[in-house]
Amino acid sequence: VRSGVLLLLLLLLANNKLLAQLRLPSDFVKSLDEMGLDFFQPLDGKYFSQTYLNNELLKADFIIRSRKEKLEIRYNLFPDDPANEIDNLPHIRSIQMATHLASNDDDSIVTAVSLSDDDLGKARFNADWGKLFYFRPKIGFSIREHCQMLALYKEGQGMAFVFYLFDEAGEFLDNRLLSLAFYEEDGKSE
Repeated sequence: VRSGVLLLLLLLLANNKLLAQLRLPSDFVKSLDEMGLDFFQPLDGKYFSQTYLNNELLKADFIIRSRKEKLEIRYNLFPDDPANEIDNLPHIRSIQMATHLASNDDDSIVTAVSLSDDDLGKARFNADWGKLFYFRPKIGFSIREHCQMLALYKEGQGMAFVFYLFDEAGEFLDNRLLSLAFYEEDGKSE
């Protein structure tokens, strides 16, 4: 009986560790709060946080990775700055970001897909504007073959970028798309 209880406790502790919360950097949490964003942690795929990445093109605010899914997700948050006029032009800011990070090779293509009103609305992101970009990243940004960049904007709150870096796309990519959402008017997203 004692060994059975001990085994059960070990299984519960191991399971609890698998579902443990990721440690979010305090600056990232501050930006989430300032922008009115919810962060949705992946509960499967064995994601872990990476605290530092020396990157010459764009230092991430937060990074998570999954060896199981072979996916790296980077987050960059830019709270609204009334003194910066480009903050009110998300379509220009997102194109600037994509072209800054996309490969300059002759055969490189950047594809942009607008998000539907349903995706932008309360059912998903609660954003005023959003777009998905697909491109091959510059080596200085990532050694992965592909990048899917989610750009979300909410007036008066700011611009969020989520970068999904991978070599081969799989169903996991669609499952990770909802990783951030702006709060509802009452203070929290659904």
